[in-house]
Amino acid sequence: MEDYKFYELNAKEFEKFSSKEERSFLQTQAMAKVLAHRGFTIKYFAVALGNEIKAAALVNAVPVFGGKRYELNFGPIFKDKIFDEELEIFFMKKIKEFVKVHQGIVLEYFPDQNYKILSATGELLDSPRQARIEHYINSGFTYEGERQGYEYLTSAVQWQYLKSISEFSSEEEVLATYNSNAKRAVKKAKKNELEVRKLNFNELNQVEHLITETAQRQHFGKKDLEYYELLYKAFGENIEFLGVFKENELGAVGIFIQSRHEFTFLSGGSNAELAKLGASFLLQHTAILHALGRRCTLYNFYGVSGLFDGQDRVLQFKKNFNGYILSKVGKFTYVPHPIKFKSVQFLKKLLHRA
Repeated sequence: MEDYKFYELNAKEFEKFSSKEERSFLQTQAMAKVLAHRGFTIKYFAVALGNEIKAAALVNAVPVFGGKRYELNFGPIFKDKIFDEELEIFFMKKIKEFVKVHQGIVLEYFPDQNYKILSATGELLDSPRQARIEHYINSGFTYEGERQGYEYLTSAVQWQYLKSISEFSSEEEVLATYNSNAKRAVKKAKKNELEVRKLNFNELNQVEHLITETAQRQHFGKKDLEYYELLYKAFGENIEFLGVFKENELGAVGIFIQSRHEFTFLSGGSNAELAKLGASFLLQHTAILHALGRRCTLYNFYGVSGLFDGQDRVLQFKKNFNGYILSKVGKFTYVPHPIKFKSVQFLKKLLHRA
């Protein structure tokens, strides 16, 4: 193994390195600010070879019964996006050592590693990278398995719906790739004079209301107004809150985050009545055009359930835009003190029953 050096970074050092690399929005100083306000402790780590940082990661921790739960979501970030298995083994060994001596009861690790690519209907387009999963298991992690269904949806989404936009330069070219249903809906929305505009900070209560209403209707998880306010302030010019209006009535909202060359649809909601006029279709279409304007090459519709039984209404909607599905390797856990962990789980069950 090469002469790697593991050490802690401050926020400024982490951002200096990571802002030049391809990374998830979860591995940004902006997201760290949001998490810190929500009660998480933030740590930044790096591995260097000589004087050059080769990889870095944001790790967050939150107090839980019995200690702290640590999370590493979609990291580490590798320099020039060159994955190095030996370096990662060293990096995660050091992270585990840190967790073990700093009150960690569990480390939840979502590697930023692709597992398989599928068509919009769930057909495999390449061979699953089973060796990646075996690599993490052999490195001392427990694999949580392929988690399908929206009840497992977290900020680190395993099943993602993507659309490459690198070849497009005009709205006409984008529209031409949609299926007939999406083309018709966008046209209908424009005919009915629906308009899309960016929402300001004082309008975030409307965002929260519509997303919450939609989440309750579709049985999804939701966030509070403070969370959206924190996102707005932390991400600045890298985030857009878009609203679709029919005169003064809000028909659909969406939150979109840029992370270098990727534009991600984080969350959204819609008015059931105005949805009939194509509000949600116009929202996504406009966001894709904004992504092009930002020189992004990938549009990420983000979460789908990973189930292909025809019951996933979110997937059915996103399929209209003709993309593909990416499955990440998923969630792995490391328990530094197994006996203590089992005792804590047992006590939690007793307290819950009481």
